[in-house]
Amino acid sequence: MPIYAQTLAQAKTLFEEGKYAEALPAFEKFIKQNPSNAQMNYYLGACLYETNHHANSEIYLKKASEHGFAESGRYLGRLYADKYLYDEAVDSYTKFLEAWKKRKLPVTDFEAELEHIKMGSRMLKGTEQVQFIDSVVVDKASFLQSYTISQESGVISTYADFFNQAAKDEGTLYQTELGNKIWFGKKTDGNRMQVYTSDKLEGKWSEAQTLPGLESQEDMNYPYVLADGVTLYYAAKGESSLGGYDIFVTRLNPETNQYLKPENIGMPFNSPANDYMYVIDEYNNLGWFATDRNQPEGKVCIYTFIPNESRMTFDYENTPKPTVTAAARLASVLSTQKDKEAVLAAKQRLALEVNRPHSVEKKADFTFIVDDLSTYHSLSDFRSQKARSLFQNLQQMKREYVKMQNYLQKQRDEYAMGSADRKARLKNDILDAETRMEKMELDIDKQETAVRNEELKTK
Repeated sequence: MPIYAQTLAQAKTLFEEGKYAEALPAFEKFIKQNPSNAQMNYYLGACLYETNHHANSEIYLKKASEHGFAESGRYLGRLYADKYLYDEAVDSYTKFLEAWKKRKLPVTDFEAELEHIKMGSRMLKGTEQVQFIDSVVVDKASFLQSYTISQESGVISTYADFFNQAAKDEGTLYQTELGNKIWFGKKTDGNRMQVYTSDKLEGKWSEAQTLPGLESQEDMNYPYVLADGVTLYYAAKGESSLGGYDIFVTRLNPETNQYLKPENIGMPFNSPANDYMYVIDEYNNLGWFATDRNQPEGKVCIYTFIPNESRMTFDYENTPKPTVTAAARLASVLSTQKDKEAVLAAKQRLALEVNRPHSVEKKADFTFIVDDLSTYHSLSDFRSQKARSLFQNLQQMKREYVKMQNYLQKQRDEYAMGSADRKARLKNDILDAETRMEKMELDIDKQETAVRNEELKTK
């Protein structure tokens, strides 16, 4: 049974020992006797904060700060950061840290926390403008069921379900459309999560390999790979994360076979909470991610959005701060929907995908003419390992081409039915897509020739 403080001295001792709940009643009593005492307001505000009564703590911490008690800035900085008021958070925390240094006390941990707050400030200023079309709160245990991605975008599942394991592993898994490669999160011997990859060769999965260049990541999970085969999204914890899990993106350098330095994709996708499982369905031009911000234990919110062709951020200096903050926090899905026609079209694509018949069989065969005497139907037909690798790249290129073809057709359909303003916005996109398709056709022809030439060397 906890022992609660009866005297002010006892309350201060319990506070120094980190027993905030036991000290709290005494400080609540003494503040009534001396409501203007800066130190007493600090103690009470800090105890309320440490016992998760954040809303109630702010008034006392502010009063302590106004009366010159700089130590309250540590908690005020955290409170402001939680509300995305990062300028105020940096100012308050800096004042606390300066006072702490004057007392010649250890500051390493506090300097690290200030840098973390500054990271949030930088992320806020780079908030991306994204149009969200829906959000739904679901049980975390089955949240992947809320992702309605096309067959052309591959398959996402849990690691345990994919390998029919009874023990439920925390890892998720992504499999390509052809079913020949997987990326998945799995616990290491050190009991931390790591992402691995494996290839399907002659009907069997190869030994799992870590991702070159990413082995030092503290906790990695929730992988998803775009159709190009090189762009990887995943979630990780650590110094570069604002919250618990943050979403990152990296790309594989085919020349070095090393992944490039990961980039935090920023707000509104990342927050001081856990954010993960970022998925882009390039076939339908739709995206999803999961977050436990503002959610009770065991629940997550799944957001569906329209991916941008290129990152579009707010003009931070010339946009009202509440507008940017609301967008970063995802305060309202409706307020993000600036282009109603695009949102409606995205909702229609989502509805069509939900109702689209999905084959349970996985495509694995193909027809590839090597020469007049040889036609291949499976990867195992290739004698040359290099030719097989080139052919897999060719398959990715062809899938990219089909997706671009579908995207272009949808843009043309929207153009035909759109208003004058909508047509003006779509015109450049359509011309750009047509140019990209022409280049893709040339690249595919060159790749097919390269595959044939490489395979014929073995004959």
